[in-house]
Amino acid sequence: MRHKLLVALLLFTAVLIAGCTEVTDSGTPSFSGLQNITYTIGDPMPNYLLNVTASDNIDGNLTAMITVDDAAVDYETPGSYPVIYHVSDLSGNEEQVTVYIQVNALSTDVNFEIYYLNDFHGAILPDDNALGFASIANLIMTKKAEAPEETLFMTGGDMLQGALLSNYYNGASVIDMLNMMSLDAFVLGNHEFDWGLDVVLDYFDPMSDAPVHANFPLLAANLIETSTGERPDFVDPYTIIQKQGVKIGIIGTIGYGLESSIAASRVAGYEFLDPVEWTSFYATYLRTVEDVDVVMAVSHGDSDYFNSSVASFTGDAKVDAIYNGHSHQNYVEQKVRDGVDAYVMQSGANGSAVGYASLDLTDGILTGWQAQNLNQYNETLLNGTNSDMQDLIDDYMSEVEDLIQTNIITAGTYISRSSLTVYMAKIMRVKTESDIAFHNYGGTRTDVYEDQAMTVGLAYEIFPFDNVIKTTELLGSTIKDLMNWTSIGYDTEILNFEDNTYYKVATNDYVYDGNPDTFDAGMNPENTYLLLRDLFIEVLEDLRDAGHTEFYVNLDIPDPLSMTMSTEIIKPKVQTLINA
Repeated sequence: MRHKLLVALLLFTAVLIAGCTEVTDSGTPSFSGLQNITYTIGDPMPNYLLNVTASDNIDGNLTAMITVDDAAVDYETPGSYPVIYHVSDLSGNEEQVTVYIQVNALSTDVNFEIYYLNDFHGAILPDDNALGFASIANLIMTKKAEAPEETLFMTGGDMLQGALLSNYYNGASVIDMLNMMSLDAFVLGNHEFDWGLDVVLDYFDPMSDAPVHANFPLLAANLIETSTGERPDFVDPYTIIQKQGVKIGIIGTIGYGLESSIAASRVAGYEFLDPVEWTSFYATYLRTVEDVDVVMAVSHGDSDYFNSSVASFTGDAKVDAIYNGHSHQNYVEQKVRDGVDAYVMQSGANGSAVGYASLDLTDGILTGWQAQNLNQYNETLLNGTNSDMQDLIDDYMSEVEDLIQTNIITAGTYISRSSLTVYMAKIMRVKTESDIAFHNYGGTRTDVYEDQAMTVGLAYEIFPFDNVIKTTELLGSTIKDLMNWTSIGYDTEILNFEDNTYYKVATNDYVYDGNPDTFDAGMNPENTYLLLRDLFIEVLEDLRDAGHTEFYVNLDIPDPLSMTMSTEIIKPKVQTLINA
């Protein structure tokens, strides 16, 4: 009996010892059902515990003990983020596992409408060719009001110089009106240098005393000051527009070599670098550093080399759309390439058309486009006017209305630009008592039509640039060479110039300064500081005062000229030049 009790006691002790060994087991719990997660911004928050369990072989089901740490997750920004699962058993044993959640942007289809002007040349008022700013504003301001997150407006250079209502105010009137239209980007053109670039830069310097300050950026990625190798203050290489969650980068450049299109004295100290190289550099920068979705290149130039080169960029340097200027052409071209083709657009001049492009994007990637140039025949909004813009135009008009509308004399016949060029040379010759005078054909910008009113405003359209007369004495052999240049017209009463004899020559500062090897070789150089346009207006007034009712270029120019003009438009600028 005693033996049986001992055996039983031993068995009980063994069972007890075995039970104690299982309770103190140090094995870790395990998870089941864990996997990486995908989440799209805007969806309901993910259920991290769905189909996830935890257990161990001692305590059994430990699912209720699971904790989830998602503190590192940014649910508003696409990316991959860690999510940490943790569980403990009743004995304090722990297990931790990290999975990843991929946060994706909402798959969206968006559309942008881009409106574009180039070579506006101050054409604020409508005429037979120009739509006028009141009508252009009716289109752009309506679209911006209807869909502000889908509408962009940009310009491609030469916006300010060319018509009285802009020139009278040194372009401030156009800047003010572009502010009203909420312009997104202003790309520099060669004619922004015509008054000296500092005049334009003042509008972009918030600390200047300019009468108006631009609410938009001035772009010229390839413009540098030769003394510093840097861009001038207040000139940017690009701007970024962010709408509908999409970032659009706009790179501005000025055409390579266009320094020759500017009077040398106005562009001295500046250089235009290779626009292809700098467009490539900033396109890459915008995509890799600024993380933009769409890149557009706006170049004040019309170079097929530029267009083809930029359209061929791939990878991070890819450019989606190209805009041109300078040549006053009207076109939309398609550059075929892998993926979505690029388009190239230029939209005429003087506000004769408004460029339009519709861009389709999916998840920030350009998937298609349509583009055309708009006018009053294919866009009804261009047949109306914006009342706020018209009021602003009227304010500026109040000071110069008489100059624009008062007829000095009526054109008796059609007069071509080339004939007006030669006539301007004649005016310069007579006024300066020179033997011969030259004027460049490019400095005369419009024809005159029969019965057209010859107003001060028209004089600005014919001769929009503030060129002054310079004189010098050149050898007859040099003069004969100049007479063979196809880019300039001339007037003289001398039939034969002797090669080794000096003659007095008059021309404008654009021709003179742009050809220093020719003109600096002369004797007795003089800057008269007389503006060509002022002299033309004076001639019209003198012809009227002499009893003429109609203007012809074969009429004798009054000699000497009276220089008693009834206007004071440019004289303050002349005085500034003299003081300088």
